[in-house]
Amino acid sequence: MRAALALVTCGLLVTTVAGRAPAQPSPSPAAPAPQTAAPAPQPSSSPAAVAAPVAPLSPEREQRLRARAVAYYEGRRTRDQRVLYDLHEPAYRARVDFSTFAQQTTVRLRFTLLKFEVVSVEAQPDEAALVKVALRMDLGRFGDTPVDPVDRWVWRDGDWWITFREIDLPFPK
Repeated sequence: MRAALALVTCGLLVTTVAGRAPAQPSPSPAAPAPQTAAPAPQPSSSPAAVAAPVAPLSPEREQRLRARAVAYYEGRRTRDQRVLYDLHEPAYRARVDFSTFAQQTTVRLRFTLLKFEVVSVEAQPDEAALVKVALRMDLGRFGDTPVDPVDRWVWRDGDWWITFREIDLPFPK
């Protein structure tokens, strides 16, 4: 089976079949003759326009990040707000004291975290990483429900810290 790629360019549908160049589209008899247009602008080669590739995490940093993520979700499972607070990035803890955090996280801890697993770690720019976690939550009348958060962690002061994000309610959509 051959894969086909369809492109719409200047209102004309052009189809390419598995590596063959597209046939030149012919205008329909009722279509006006094509007009010549100014050349298309060339893509910018400035550093801001081209995203630099992100190097993968070293095995040591990835192992440390996974351990911190497990500690965070174990704290969440046991409803240990001190552990959760202490794993948030220093800039967040400088702005929000523990008692304010504890009041805010009471809602987060309302539902029971049954089990969790760190699924993947993806390096990001600026010494950050995204950690995907598979959770099973007991949502009361909704029962045992899968939830798949993606947390942003940052490398600061020689360790990984989770960044604060507003609450995501784990209800089915």
